[in-house]
Amino acid sequence: MKLFGSLLIIFASVASSFFYEQSLKNRIKVTEELYDLISYIKTKIEYFSLPINDILKGYQSNSKFMHDLIANKEQCDLYLSENEITNDIKCFFARIGKGFKKEQLALCEYTLKILDKSRDKMKIEFTKKAKIFRSLSLFVGFGVVILLV
Repeated sequence: MKLFGSLLIIFASVASSFFYEQSLKNRIKVTEELYDLISYIKTKIEYFSLPINDILKGYQSNSKFMHDLIANKEQCDLYLSENEITNDIKCFFARIGKGFKKEQLALCEYTLKILDKSRDKMKIEFTKKAKIFRSLSLFVGFGVVILLV
């Protein structure tokens, strides 16, 4: 019975590290999807001068997050790592489609630079945080097993 309890505790600690890693991967994925969307918007504005609603109707994505974001640009829940980036993205969607073509292209460029820096930073942090959390969860799991046995 103690062996079963010990295995259950170790499994729970490994599962918690797995779920934490998944949340970090999702942040990176959302950032990459936003980068792709804004690149798509920039291209359509630059070459075709289309209105923002027509651009968003033509965008195809398999992500539920992106569909929610396109449907409700101002109120979609953005779960990126930094509030500053989240505010910049919300500001982007509030301002895009208003103003001249040059202003919209500059706004796209600025937002793409922010997302690129953020994505690189998240990828570096992901490797560090994932290793630390994996090690920590296993250490805690084994510690609890030793205390129980």
